[in-house]
Amino acid sequence: MANTQLSQKTTIQSNGNTQITFKGTGVTTVVVNNNSEVSVVARPGFSGKTEVTINLKSEAEVSQIVAQVIVLPLPVTNPVVKPVSEESTRVSWIRSPNATGYEVIKDGVVVCVTAKVSCVINDLVAPEAKVEIKALGRDQTESLVKEAKYVEQEVVRVVPDIALVVNFDTAKYNLDAGDRQLIRDFAAEVIKYGYTQIDISGHTDSRGGINNNILSNNRAKAARDYLLKLVPNLKVTINGFADAISVAPNTTAAGMAANRRAEFRVIG
Repeated sequence: MANTQLSQKTTIQSNGNTQITFKGTGVTTVVVNNNSEVSVVARPGFSGKTEVTINLKSEAEVSQIVAQVIVLPLPVTNPVVKPVSEESTRVSWIRSPNATGYEVIKDGVVVCVTAKVSCVINDLVAPEAKVEIKALGRDQTESLVKEAKYVEQEVVRVVPDIALVVNFDTAKYNLDAGDRQLIRDFAAEVIKYGYTQIDISGHTDSRGGINNNILSNNRAKAARDYLLKLVPNLKVTINGFADAISVAPNTTAAGMAANRRAEFRVIG
């Protein structure tokens, strides 16, 4: 949950009849208290800056508040430092659900920047060294750092960030034969490693003429429904982000094709 103090005051009736509506990229819930403080709950996978427009309607008045909100990436979990040879050390962790990358910091110095969930340092890190991991989000946001645990012989199970992306035709959300094969391969990995929870997010390009929020949700649903046919007991959460999170510019046909997608991520 991200909290921000509003810059203006507004009168809110205490009889419970105030109606609240809002809009804002990456936001799923907004609650406004009597002291004019707004609490915003971000959607899974979202980090960075967003603007939330809140409309309050009561029997006494109608008012509108615009709040600037920063959603920080969540810290990584289970960070581990383990030597892999006499000249190298692997640092690994479980992904942050809303990070775009990570920094590995050794004794106060950044030694690795990566989008993956592990990093090999070309040095034998001593047990007494302080190794920390920081999750990085959109708009230059950062999480709190988490210190890694040093292990020698023990094998600590770390969930790999298996990612699958399937793409869609313009304004469509049906899976073709190639998409279904990719999901079957992904399902085999899920079964092999015993994963139990997957998050799927749907996305669109920036073209209008259709409700991109509904379309992105339908893409996530189509991917989820086929995956559950293959792994029925899997817990799958879905989200639709419309064109809010692009992986390529929407100025070319190739860029728009890359943005019409559903992304699969292993949560646990």
